[in-house]
Amino acid sequence: MIALLAAIIIRVLLVARRAETPFHCYVCVGVAAMLIFQTVVNIGMCLFVMPVIGLTLPFFSYGGSSLLTLYAAMGVVSGIKKRSPVVRRPGRPLG
Repeated sequence: MIALLAAIIIRVLLVARRAETPFHCYVCVGVAAMLIFQTVVNIGMCLFVMPVIGLTLPFFSYGGSSLLTLYAAMGVVSGIKKRSPVVRRPGRPLG
């Protein structure tokens, strides 16, 4: 579960790295920071090393507005990825 969240965060940061404008990069880094913060705080709460504040684990815990916000943020990141230039490496097929 933590590996899946780490893969999503890494993917968002890769989209930020290939973003066309600085604003797009800042948006992607902000989404990644939001995911990292929520994940670290939730895991800290479960391990009793942080106070319980009611923050959901991204994409796993059920919280209506939290889930809606995460889906919207991932939609924005997906739109940024769609509009960023394609980086082609020699010797690799299209796809």
